[in-house]
Parts: sequence; structure tokens; C-alpha cells
Amino acid sequence: MNMTVKTCAFLFLSLSFSVLTHAVTVDIRSDGAWPGGYSKRVVITNDQGGVINGWELKLGLAAGKVWRAQASSLAPLAVSAASYNARIASDESTDFGFSADGVFRVDASTSCRFNGDPCELLVDGQALVPAPKPDPKPAPTATGKLKHPGMLSSLADLQAIKNHVTAGRQPWTAQVEALKRVAADATLRTPPPKAIYCSGYNKDPQGNKVPACDWVVENGIDAYSMALLGYLTGQRTHSDKAIQFIMQWADGDFKGFDPAGTNALLQAGWAAPWFANAAEILRYTYSGWKPQHTTAVNSLLNQLLPQVSDEQRGAPNNWLHARIEAHMAIAIWRDDDAMFRKALTQWRNNAPSYFYIASDGAFPPEPHERRFEPSNFKSRWWSGAKKFVPGMTMETCRDINHQSLGVRAIVNGMAMAKTQGTDVLAGTDMRERLTTFLETQAQWIKNRAEPAGMCDAAVIFQPPSTLMRDAEPIGYPMARALLATASKPLPNTKAANKAAGAIAASRWLQKWETLTHPDLQP
Repeated sequence: MNMTVKTCAFLFLSLSFSVLTHAVTVDIRSDGAWPGGYSKRVVITNDQGGVINGWELKLGLAAGKVWRAQASSLAPLAVSAASYNARIASDESTDFGFSADGVFRVDASTSCRFNGDPCELLVDGQALVPAPKPDPKPAPTATGKLKHPGMLSSLADLQAIKNHVTAGRQPWTAQVEALKRVAADATLRTPPPKAIYCSGYNKDPQGNKVPACDWVVENGIDAYSMALLGYLTGQRTHSDKAIQFIMQWADGDFKGFDPAGTNALLQAGWAAPWFANAAEILRYTYSGWKPQHTTAVNSLLNQLLPQVSDEQRGAPNNWLHARIEAHMAIAIWRDDDAMFRKALTQWRNNAPSYFYIASDGAFPPEPHERRFEPSNFKSRWWSGAKKFVPGMTMETCRDINHQSLGVRAIVNGMAMAKTQGTDVLAGTDMRERLTTFLETQAQWIKNRAEPAGMCDAAVIFQPPSTLMRDAEPIGYPMARALLATASKPLPNTKAANKAAGAIAASRWLQKWETLTHPDLQP
């Protein structure tokens, strides 16, 4: 039952159950944001004891709409279980969602009570009262199972690129010149004295832009660019400058992203791979990299890890896939084979849900560990899609630029798996999903047209004018380099890559694809 009102002063959800001794944890997880509002997923976990049969919950939060729960009043709002989520077995969870206007913020004073008793309240898996900061954990002892450097490029890959640069071949030489321009323009930022609050559109609770939300990723891009440049040119000044940019954020002054900000999970997912890739190259190829640098990067990535490792947190669109990419990169950096295998499983379980193919039938697969009611599946997570068309993605009807974030994160994960000698496509239908997307949408953009009635508004072309909403050619050279075969050469994708030109580095997921994975196949 859904009820929509103006934002209430408080959201009160009251929980009762048959046995009073149950310990229950309530985790309020990010589930989306837009200008002027947000949505949350509330996960209730039965931590011990017997079965909970029927529940009500009280939380001191503002809300306007509730789903997957019964709302009996709105002032205050009392929410009880729906018929399909009333039973919670021991060590199991259920959930419901809510949305509200304004900016989400809670603190240690926010009420959380079950049947009159205080309960443990988390936000995106983190306690509201900060625990003492642990000492930085050293990277696990090398297992020999993971390769280093082993993220987007292996040592053999880096050496092959360097050979092309030395020989003056294109496109590598031009890309090195682009790397030099990034290095020359890089601005070293100073981390703010407290955790960075990043709400929707990277704004603070008052709606003001927070520049520091961008600084972390921008300096990560700078560090990766200079790490590549240092290796490819052999000039120590570039490698030393890359270390300087890494240490600016890894030496303890950076306090992370405030979990109260709705974009905290996304920012962590964007930032971690840049620093991990940069440090991986330096750690294994540069004599100026020292043990204290490794310790500092361990601390930085350990700080970001809780915000990227749980696939149940945050929105299931590009947010999820950016965080899986980050999870994979951190695992490789830590030489943690178990964590790497977990991240690979997350990739395999969730990547199919981003793409629609004909064999899916009425609906594409749902993200792993996430269940959505059919009534809001298309309208919310498929951005108002009117019908499912082979080749579209979860964010096609949103806009092609957000779509490219999701696709690139998925392809970056595929590239890291390949570097580690793992065919992440094995046992999945992801090759078909990716190639269908690449070939179909390249054709749509070439034709300046899309299937009629796919979205509630035109995405590629807006007749009768010639104004295109998002139809600038978008290249995916890394994807074609990894997927094209003699029997399936992906000609539309090749043409789109040529029209798009070189892919350098930019916010937030384009990682010098034309340099590391140029589209050279016929």
C-alpha cells in the first residue's frame, strides 16, 4: 500500500512480535536520490532467537511514501508488515522502502525502537556512533593466486604499450601526449578536516555544491594518469608526482565520505579504482614506491571498502556496478583471493540485470539479492521504460551518459578479471547481453532513431527538430577489444568507436581505454 503526502515531521514505524527477546538490527540503506528528495531501503535483520511473525517498527525519520509495508497513519506514520514479509526467520532479513523530500540526515539521537525497546540503527551498514578508528591493516600476505600488477593492465600489457610508444605508433603516442596534458593541468587538492558530505548532485544539506566531493576522484584520475605516464616514459618526476597525489588522500587526512550523504556509496565506488590502479602500477614497477606508501594505500582503501563491498546497498543501477568494480580493484590490491572471488560472483550475479535481451521475456532479470514489485520495476529502476527492447539497459530511458557509467563499470570489471586470467563471462549470458547492447545502440545512434514507444520521451532523437538529447557517438573500445571475434566482429560498434574518437580519462569511469585497450580488430 502506497501513501503519498508532503514530508512529515517524523516517520514512526512501530515493531512488535511474538517473542520479546529478539535482537533486531535496522539498517537504512541508500536506494536513490533526485533533486529535492531521496529514497531509502530499510533492512530489518533478526539477529538471534526464534522466528518473528508479524512486525511494526518506529523510527524518527521524515517520509512521504512507503512501499512493501502497511501504513496505518501518517502523522505519526505507523508501518507494519505486509503479508509477504511478515515472517523473519532467525538470522534472516526483510525490508521495506520509503521516500521523502529534502535531504536525508540522521545522527545518534535518531530514535529506533522495537515494541518500546531501543534497537540498533545503522546507516548503510555503519553505526551512527563512530567507533575508534582502527590501525591501518596491512595487505594480506601474497597468496600467489593473484597477478600483479593485475588490474586493468598486466606487466606484459604495460610493456607492450611502452614498446608501441617507443616506436612512435598510434594511437599510443597521441595518448601519451594526452597523459602529459593531464599531468600538466593537475591540481593537488587538500582533504577537508571531516568526512565529506555528498548528497544528490554533490550538494550539502542546504543545497550548496560541495567541491570536495569531486576532488577525491579528480585527484585519483590525476594519480592514475601520472602513474601510467611515469611507466611509459621512464621519467621519475611523473611517478613521484603520482605518489604525491595518492599520499595526499591516503596519509590519514581524508576522513572518507559521510554516510549520511545520499551519494556516499557512489563516490566511494568512483574513487577507489582510480587510486587502486595508480598504486598497483607504482607498487610493482617503480623503485621509488616504499612500504609506507603501501601502508597508507591500505588505510585509504580499507576506509572505502565498507561502502563498496555490500551488493545490497544503494541503487541497483550504475551505482551498484561502479561499487562492484571498486570491490574487485581493492581485492586485487590487497592480494585477497577470497575477496576477489566474492567480487567476481557479485559481477556475475548482477551484470545481467543491467541489460535486456529477447530471451528475458516479459522482464529482465532482477539484481541479485534485490526484489522489486512489478508495479514500480519499470517506472523506477528502468527509468520509465514503456516496453523492454533488446539492446536497451536499465538506464537507457534515463539518459545515455548515465547508461555509459553502468556499462563502463561492468566492462572495467570484465577487463580486470581477464588480467587475472579469469573468464568472468563463463557460465553467463553476458556476452550476448553486451554485444546486443553494443551493436543495437550503435545502430540507433547512427540512424538518429530508436524503437517507437520504448521510453516515455525520446532518448536518441527528438523530432521534428534535429536536436539530439544524448546521441553524440559514445565509444566503447575496451568492450570491443574484449568481445569482438572473427565470427562476431561487431561492425556497428567499431564504426561508433571510430566516430567517437579517443577515450581518455574523465569523470568518472573512462580509464584511458584507447591507450590500454585500443579497438584495433578488423
